[in-house]
Amino acid sequence: MQFTNRTLIVLMIFSIGSLFGQSKPSDLVKTFFEDFHRQDTLQLADYFVSDAVMKSISQDATGQTKISTVAIERFVQSIGSIPSNRKFEEKILAYEVQKDDLMAQVWTPYEFYVDQKLSHTGVNLFVLSKVNEEWKIVFLIDTRYR
Repeated sequence: MQFTNRTLIVLMIFSIGSLFGQSKPSDLVKTFFEDFHRQDTLQLADYFVSDAVMKSISQDATGQTKISTVAIERFVQSIGSIPSNRKFEEKILAYEVQKDDLMAQVWTPYEFYVDQKLSHTGVNLFVLSKVNEEWKIVFLIDTRYR
């Protein structure tokens, strides 16, 4: 009986360890936003592959669609440069995930608040790839509506 209990305990420990080692695409996006709100620039940069692309889609005052490209380094620097007295929050409304073994996409509608006032709304689309057994952001695009 004692052998069986030890065996069960060992199996449980290995099972729990493998559960924590598994990373879901939505988990990456959730922790990305935790670090985003903490303005942790070192950690933010680590979410991306080295040649990741970031784009934003919006409309100008005349209704023309504007697509802009932002360098990942510039994005990370801009988050780090937000003054500590300025409150910002990107409130994620849902996580819609599609994935296979090497690629995933996470669609996240959001509301963005600055000093507790709604600034804009939109959708983020994270395109991820599994690199060395962990998810990394390859492409990030968002829409912005005022």
